[in-house]
Amino acid sequence: MSKDDAPRKVVVGVYVSNVYGIDIKNSQFTIDFYIWFRWEGDDIKPLESFELPMGRITSKTGITKKKIGNQNYAACRVLATITKFWDVRRFPLDNHSLALAIEDSAAPIHDRQGRVIGGVRVFRDVTVARGMAQRISWAATHDALTGLVNRQEFEDRVEAALATARNSAMHHALLYMDLDRFKVVNDTCGHPAGDALLKQISTVFQRKLREADTLARLGGDEFGVLLDGCPLDSAERIAADLLAAGRDFRFEWDGRAFTVGVSIGLAVIDEGSSSRADIFCAADTACYAAKEQGRNRVCSQFGAL
Repeated sequence: MSKDDAPRKVVVGVYVSNVYGIDIKNSQFTIDFYIWFRWEGDDIKPLESFELPMGRITSKTGITKKKIGNQNYAACRVLATITKFWDVRRFPLDNHSLALAIEDSAAPIHDRQGRVIGGVRVFRDVTVARGMAQRISWAATHDALTGLVNRQEFEDRVEAALATARNSAMHHALLYMDLDRFKVVNDTCGHPAGDALLKQISTVFQRKLREADTLARLGGDEFGVLLDGCPLDSAERIAADLLAAGRDFRFEWDGRAFTVGVSIGLAVIDEGSSSRADIFCAADTACYAAKEQGRNRVCSQFGAL
């Protein structure tokens, strides 16, 4: 059976029948619950890879299977020790499971003498609400065209880098990059071509960076790079790699080919840096100097490289 033809298991319900041994201090208790599966395709054994991300399964019983209409259902009973709050995004059955965002709450049930005799645990599907919140959060911190970090988020990250430079003596670097011939493409071929160029060259630049680095679109044809934990000599090498990538990049549109190029200004972020505004000013001034010296080059706050 191919991967696409494999049975698709979907969690359709959870029913809590009892809660035992509640330990409020350690947020730990034992929970007895039933879980239902619905699947499509051939017969399956859904418990073979079933695990709980919020605790440890103590035991699990056999599966009760039933066909309702044209749907196949299975129910099983699970006894588990819960060791942390359930912030689960999926039941990790396999790659064919349906991802769900679930919020839950639990409360003990007391008898008249105040003894815990059980509990109630309520699960609520918040997949839609959480997805919407994630999309809103992403849009607030990213550029809609390129998908890169936007200026506000980039400035916040530079501020955080400045704090680590002051408190932990770490060294970082900021690159301010301005495309050299973007206006030619935009004016000659129109805004759709300019948008396509920005998206393509964003990908080119991203490939030259380390995983810890941040590439941002600051506006128009200007980009910023935060090199996290990067001394000056390493920052100069990365800037040279970006310069070469911009120089070698060819943009094609309607049978025409364009060279672009990039001018780069470099500023260090260390314990001697006074403010975020001064860091941006130093990098912007260095980028302007690169433009004035003929474009397609790197200048640092200390002079041309």
